[in-house]
Amino acid sequence: MGVSAEVHTWPQLTIAPGQQVTFVHWVVDEHGHSLIEPGRWYWMSAVPDYGDVRPDRPVPAATIEAVAQRPVREWRDHPGPSNTDWLVTWRNPGSTSVQFKPQLLQAAAR
Repeated sequence: MGVSAEVHTWPQLTIAPGQQVTFVHWVVDEHGHSLIEPGRWYWMSAVPDYGDVRPDRPVPAATIEAVAQRPVREWRDHPGPSNTDWLVTWRNPGSTSVQFKPQLLQAAAR
């Protein structure tokens, strides 16, 4: 049995060696309403971006970790559309800067 999934990708980020940063990532529709909703499953990962590597050369080693991730909602004083975002703390445990593109997998919950 297959499960339908979507992958959302953000622009490239760069993290220096040994650094850790926290970002709030969001996915919204044309009205600004969050597409991150209850009843769906989410997980974020990082894909190193090797856009500047020549195809006839080896790919350099790169490591990026999502050390913490969870949904977050800002407080609102009145009910309205979903305002859920995805909070992720990224860490570069390596010895060189890493360029990567954050990706969020979204699938139906079972």
